[in-house]
Amino acid sequence: MQPTAAGPVDSVNYPIYCTIDCIIKAASPPVKNHLDDHPLAAAFLANRLDRLADLIVTQGETLLSDVGVQLPARAVSTILLIGESGTASTADIAEKLGQPHQVATQRVELLIAEGVITRTPDPRDGRRKLLMLTALGKAQHQTLERRLRTACEVFEALCREVDCDLPLVLDRMAAALGNRSLTERARAIEERQSKQAAVGAS
Repeated sequence: MQPTAAGPVDSVNYPIYCTIDCIIKAASPPVKNHLDDHPLAAAFLANRLDRLADLIVTQGETLLSDVGVQLPARAVSTILLIGESGTASTADIAEKLGQPHQVATQRVELLIAEGVITRTPDPRDGRRKLLMLTALGKAQHQTLERRLRTACEVFEALCREVDCDLPLVLDRMAAALGNRSLTERARAIEERQSKQAAVGAS
């Protein structure tokens, strides 16, 4: 994506836009979004990130089913955590994966229904429930780990292909926004524009 009439894309946004475009175009026939060529396209970074995430999740389902892993792609981290920990509560999963408790609960209930994990009382605390893998879950976890190791290589190669370390760029952007929010940045730009307009009018 080239800089738009709304102004040049900054050094963080630009590689992200380029990477998202390259991945989406390489992975599927391009589907034009009304916002893609809009003069204000640079303001809709989240829209592109959502589309990229959806594409990766969709292809991730096939990536897993290809080796017999019958798990929703978005629940993979839950299985990985329980498999590595032996046991975990829903609260543990929400905390360690940085998920809202409701999201963690929904994924746990789905995996219980699929027969992949089971819930049992904590012998040290009757009010607490622990989750552990069933026999099916352990088999799925082993296969999952092997495919995830391959997936790491796939994504590393993909980043080289599009010439962008996307995980690093996304971490940098998250840190930058944590230090200075979108609203603070917008106000600073508008204040600078107001001063420039005042100087131009004088």
